[in-house]
Amino acid sequence: TEIREIGKEENKLAIKDAEDAQTALANAIAVLETFYKESGGMKKESWEFVQEPVKLPENPSTWDSGYTSVADPAAQPDGIVSVLKAVASDFAEMESQTMAQEESDQVAFEEDMKECKIEQARRTSESKEKAAEEKRTVEKQRSMEASRKSVAGELEATEQYFKDLHPACIDGSSSYEDRKAARSEEIEALKNAQGLLQDAFKEKPEEPPTFLQRRRPAVGVLRTD
Repeated sequence: TEIREIGKEENKLAIKDAEDAQTALANAIAVLETFYKESGGMKKESWEFVQEPVKLPENPSTWDSGYTSVADPAAQPDGIVSVLKAVASDFAEMESQTMAQEESDQVAFEEDMKECKIEQARRTSESKEKAAEEKRTVEKQRSMEASRKSVAGELEATEQYFKDLHPACIDGSSSYEDRKAARSEEIEALKNAQGLLQDAFKEKPEEPPTFLQRRRPAVGVLRTD
């Protein structure tokens, strides 16, 4: 933007200089044309009074005639009026080129600004997406950290349990086969005890009385006087 403003100001000054120069040259040409036409150094137009210029001899002996230019002021390319008109034409061309350049620069500037706004919008959107992705990543990291701590706690508890079982399962005097046989015997003894208990609490059927049970023996009573 700053560069465009500088270029715009430079083109504005160049156009003004060209316009001022053309105005000054036009005034100068008008003055010279009037002078030369009045003195006969230039041909007047059809509506102007025509006066032939005075021709000087190669070696004039007197200067009693009015002044007229030696060279035609409108002659190409060295006539003063022709030179001034050429310079004025150059300034007019410079003005036209500067105006065209200014228009072209403004169009290019507006196009660049449009592209910059599009790029800015794209980068803003990309920045928002990256910020959202970063937020999701941080949340995922926190979740994984919490999960890691939980797993680490479970691992520590498992290792401690293994250490507690180590003396009984590995450092004990009996082998696995011995402990298995003892366990089998223990289970068998428990089954036998269970069976005995079940039999003890079963109701026994009432048996009919026998002959010997109905006959009671005589009981004598000894008396002493």
